[in-house]
Amino acid sequence: MTRFKNKVILVTGGKTGIGLAIAHRLRAEGGVVITAQRRNYDDDPNAWQADLATAMGCKTIIDKISDDFGQLDLLINNAGVMK
Repeated sequence: MTRFKNKVILVTGGKTGIGLAIAHRLRAEGGVVITAQRRNYDDDPNAWQADLATAMGCKTIIDKISDDFGQLDLLINNAGVMK
């Protein structure tokens, strides 16, 4: 499927669990998927480190997406912390 072809998509918490499954599915459907999480993952150039619990972290990731891709078509707010 190419339902999301050429769409830039941000998946927060996209390196594990449900977020990872969402990211894989969106990529399989043609999306350009960026994941954002607090930890750094050097193995994936589209996995960006950002603390989205802060306003500065949110601004940084959106500015980087704007600079690199010029658009953001879809946001999946999946990040969460269990204690």
